[in-house]
Amino acid sequence: MRVKEYSAGEGLFYILCPACLIQHSIWTKHVEKPNWKFNGNFEKPTFSPSVNIAWKDHENNVQRRCHFFVVDGNIQFQSDCTHDLKGKTVPLKDLDEK
Repeated sequence: MRVKEYSAGEGLFYILCPACLIQHSIWTKHVEKPNWKFNGNFEKPTFSPSVNIAWKDHENNVQRRCHFFVVDGNIQFQSDCTHDLKGKTVPLKDLDEK
C-alpha cells in the first residue's frame, strides 16, 4: 500500500517520503488545517494541491524543505526542496519499505 489512512474516515493520510525517509501526513478533512483532495486510489494516489513541509534542522542550524506533488502513485519533488531528490519524480514506496 502506497498511502494509508490513519483512522478510517478521519481524513489523515500518510505516505513514505523516499527523500526524507519518514512518513509525511496529508489531511483531507480537518477543520483548522489546510486540506487536500485525494483520488481514493491507495495504490496510485493523487493528492492536490502540492504538499510543502518546512522545518528548522537545529542540529545543523539550517532551514529544510520538502515540497512535492503526489500524482498517480509518483512523488514529484519541486526545485525548492533541500534534499537530493529535488526536481525529480520517483514512485512512492510501499509504507513497509525502507
